[in-house]
Amino acid sequence: MVQETRRFARRKNMTVDIHQADALNLPYADACFDAVVHYGAINRFEDRQRQVIDEMVRVTKSGGTIAILDEGIEPGKETTWWAKLLIRRNGLFASHPPLELLPKGVEPHVEWVLRGLFFQIVFRKPSN
Repeated sequence: MVQETRRFARRKNMTVDIHQADALNLPYADACFDAVVHYGAINRFEDRQRQVIDEMVRVTKSGGTIAILDEGIEPGKETTWWAKLLIRRNGLFASHPPLELLPKGVEPHVEWVLRGLFFQIVFRKPSN
């Protein structure tokens, strides 16, 4: 993914810094980013999801935006043939947005994207 991102940035003539890091222990100072995006891996952390979310919150500035996107079937669509097939092939599609792990006081916006096959959670880090 890092190499693909570099190729994409070159094609688009974008100047970007690309880093690969451990989501459980981000090598960044507290409150150094205006926004943090975690794309496509929160479900893989299973019982360590809270630690990953806490790290994202830690490195985000007060009032900054945090977005999490991963696979999960929109409620009400779990019994469709397509959903059953996806879940059988990849059990992570049975995952639910980890709303209970978000910091207290946030007002998350949850959206189901890509035909209800992925959840997207967006919230702002509370001000101190």
